[in-house]
Amino acid sequence: MRFSVVIPLFNKARFIRRSLDSVLKQTLEKYEVIVVDDGSTDGGPDIVAQYDDHRIHLIQQENRGVSAARNRGIAESQGEWISFLDADDAWKPHYLQSIEALAEEYPDAGIYATAYEIIMPDGKVIHPKYSAIPPPPWQGVIPRYFRAALGHPPVWTSATTIPKQIFLKVGFFSVGIPVGEDIDMWGRIALRYSVAFSTAIGASYFQDDDLRHNRSRKHYLSTDPEAVFVKSANQAIQRGEIESVDLKDLYEYLSKIQVDLGRVCLFNDQNPVGARRILLNTYPKSLRFKWKKYRMLIQTYLPGLQLITRKVVNVLNRKRPIKYLVMRALKSTRLCILFRIEREDYSLRFYPSALSGELWYDPDLRVPDEYFFKRYLRSGDVVVDVGANIGELTLQAATSVGQSGYVIAIEAHPRIFKYLRGNVKLNRVKQVHLYNCAVGNCDGIIFFSDSKLDDGNAVVRSNNGLQICICRLDSLPIEASSIDLLKVDVEGFEKMVFEGAERILRKTKCIYFESWDEHFLRYDYCCNDLFAHLRRCGFTIFKMLTPDTITPISSDHHSNICENLVAIRERDDFLERTAFIVKD
Repeated sequence: MRFSVVIPLFNKARFIRRSLDSVLKQTLEKYEVIVVDDGSTDGGPDIVAQYDDHRIHLIQQENRGVSAARNRGIAESQGEWISFLDADDAWKPHYLQSIEALAEEYPDAGIYATAYEIIMPDGKVIHPKYSAIPPPPWQGVIPRYFRAALGHPPVWTSATTIPKQIFLKVGFFSVGIPVGEDIDMWGRIALRYSVAFSTAIGASYFQDDDLRHNRSRKHYLSTDPEAVFVKSANQAIQRGEIESVDLKDLYEYLSKIQVDLGRVCLFNDQNPVGARRILLNTYPKSLRFKWKKYRMLIQTYLPGLQLITRKVVNVLNRKRPIKYLVMRALKSTRLCILFRIEREDYSLRFYPSALSGELWYDPDLRVPDEYFFKRYLRSGDVVVDVGANIGELTLQAATSVGQSGYVIAIEAHPRIFKYLRGNVKLNRVKQVHLYNCAVGNCDGIIFFSDSKLDDGNAVVRSNNGLQICICRLDSLPIEASSIDLLKVDVEGFEKMVFEGAERILRKTKCIYFESWDEHFLRYDYCCNDLFAHLRRCGFTIFKMLTPDTITPISSDHHSNICENLVAIRERDDFLERTAFIVKD
């Protein structure tokens, strides 16, 4: 076997089929495919397991990062050459054949790579222009790799193949590095071996995955101001291992990746302090990179002034700026707990939370939601409120269902749960049952964010945050014969809530839920995936046109803004309850 294709997989269920299909269409057939699942939670491994092809091997491990996944694939491989492919990219049918031709003509190279195309979300195709490489058609050894790498990188992961023996000499991918681990690997190899390149396009770099940006970078970038390959190169120079490399090209390349790291930190991660530390640790020689360094360095000082300006403008644009400032002062001093927020049917304590503050400042904030609850609910109904926050809709529901009905309120964040419990106690309602846990498609422990903007806290994928219990709705002791209303507002985790509520959904009449693609993409799905799941469960989905008018959503509906939708099982029952108008 000549080639081992290593594909690291982490929550790329939407793309892995595209990736695998491109491998199976290769004109060269002597290969194996090793998919290393790095703790996916979105069903991606199940898609891989559906392939009935002896060449495809699925390996599963706990989440340790993309470098650990690639290293595991290399260790398990049987081929002479290791070809890398990310789970959201794809190959052209001739890719492996092009690599084989390169390897036969330049057997001493340490890297074999081809040109690639970039596919934008709108379908636009971009062909990168490479520096210090002859124009196409051409293949050969790149004369001065680090000079070529000053432009668009000629070596990119999904269009790169490495002889397996090379890893035994230069080492494996650096583990625990959230950014630049691939650049470090190619650089370490290029310091000791030549790089063979073909201008024939062999791979497609897709930009339709919104989760490519690693959210764990910010802390790393702010604490380590030096790119990992800068460290590797400096160590190699100190050990005297640099022979055939032009040091001028290398130093300029090190400046480039430092400047690029600063740009990622400043613009992608919105971390000017971390970017400043990186740029101050950068010493470019050329005017080109000096200009880039100092231009960005100036920009790292601007956000402070811009932030102050934005805050002042934000206050002045408020309808009641004085009341807004008072609200912020009361929250910051915690004197807010001395005040109540009086609603039409219930009261809330003014706790030091984002939603409490907004409701104190703007009494009309949740009126549309409360109006829906009033119109739909009847005495004796059963309501399940997932993502109850401080309890404003929980209490509205409790008022509507009366003593003969009851409400189950679920809030994940421990601090917000205390406020929920306090508001329930304040109103002396007995028909509310409280649960302090997250809800999803599994039972166990997960991590939950702890932002000051507490109405936006949600389940997080990294091991940062609060450790809290998570359970399926089906695991809770909800024994009612029918659920009249299920309200779900969990900041993008809605699909997982419904996946863990098969039993509950079967006896639910109506669902009132928040929908926004921007939130859903955090968890590798889109609103159409959620809508399809609800339709399979027997629901028809409507959106609100006015407080009294609804209309079915179209088959291609996208929630480009945050909106509340209604999923209805029995249309006639819903209309009898609400007397709403339906515009089909």
